[in-house]
Amino acid sequence: MTDAAPQPIHLSEYRPPNHLVDEVALTFRLDPKATRVRARIAFRANPDGVDGADLTLDGEDLKLISATIDGTPLDAAQYVQTTTSLTVPGAHLPGPAF
Repeated sequence: MTDAAPQPIHLSEYRPPNHLVDEVALTFRLDPKATRVRARIAFRANPDGVDGADLTLDGEDLKLISATIDGTPLDAAQYVQTTTSLTVPGAHLPGPAF
């Protein structure tokens, strides 16, 4: 977890999200040492967002097992993972509806 104090976000700084979530399905395999979560998320481009924007998912201390888009596995060159996020560059995302 991050030890830094949360920073306020002012209304003047708000921007519409670049992607909208239509559906989320989570499956949990609970284990005291290593819980696994499978997430299926249906995203689509937000017409009020930035066209062709990267898709960034936030999460701390997660281990990525695999990532797919429309059933096609992504290789490591198609995303950027940090300790706090997973980003798929817009160039690797399907067209307007995904």
